[in-house]
Amino acid sequence: MLRRLVVLGLALVCASAAFAETPRYVSIRSDAANMRHGPGFDYPLLWQYRRRGLPLEVLDAYRDWRRVRDHSGVEGWMHKRVLRTRRTVIIRDETQATDALHALRTAPDGGIVAFVQVGSIAALEDCTRHWCAIAVGGHRGWMARARLWGVHASEFSD
Repeated sequence: MLRRLVVLGLALVCASAAFAETPRYVSIRSDAANMRHGPGFDYPLLWQYRRRGLPLEVLDAYRDWRRVRDHSGVEGWMHKRVLRTRRTVIIRDETQATDALHALRTAPDGGIVAFVQVGSIAALEDCTRHWCAIAVGGHRGWMARARLWGVHASEFSD
C-alpha cells in the first residue's frame, strides 16, 4: 500500500513538472485575462487581454503563476487558471502589415483553400520542418511555418 502511494505521489510530481516545463506555448482560456507585474494578485495589473485563444510563450513558472510573453514581446505573469494547453498560433507578417493576407493551402505544395489575415488566431494541428497544419475560420489547411507565431523551431520537425 505504501509503495502504491509513493508511486502515485511521484506520478503527480512528474505530471505537474511536465506542465511547468519551459519554454512552451499555451493559449488564453477566457475572454478576459489579466497580466501582472509579478506572480501574485497583489502585483499591479500590467495588461488585460480580451482575446480568447491568443497564444503565449511560457518562460517561467512559480507555483500557480506563469511568466509569459505574447507575440509582440510583452512579458508578465498570469495565473494558470486563465491559461490552457490547447495550442494556437497567430498569423504574422515580417513587414508588420496588419492588412496582409497569407494563403492557406490544401497541402504544402497544394492549391489555395483560403486567404487568412495577419493577426488571425488559428488552432495548431501539426507541423513539418517548414509548414504547419492549422484550422481557422472554418477552414483547414497548411501555412508556411515562418508566417506563424506560437510554435518553436524544434517542435514537430520531420
